Amino acid sequence: MEGAEVQAQGNSAGDGQGGGEKGTGGAGRVWAATRERAGEVLEGGTRVVREHPGTSVLGAGVLGFALGMILGWFAGRDARETPCGCAQRWLRGWGHKLNLD
Repeated sequence: MEGAEVQAQGNSAGDGQGGGEKGTGGAGRVWAATRERAGEVLEGGTRVVREHPGTSVLGAGVLGFALGMILGWFAGRDARETPCGCAQRWLRGWGHKLNLD
């Protein structure tokens, strides 16, 4: 955290990097802290995905499916179709494609 504070102080001193104007020392410190925290979160997320790739892919698939169902529900709603009818029609179509009839 010291590096971020030194960099933020340099920005408030007008060294030509970042804020550079007087009175932006607080904003520079906040920006540096936020950037550091975002980097930590990104590194943590990358570590979790590398340690658990199957779970990550499954979670992304479930999230995509849920988002698709929600968007499909809104699209069906505009056509005066019930949410259950839209989902049932979609599932029937996939059942037919997979020969589950």
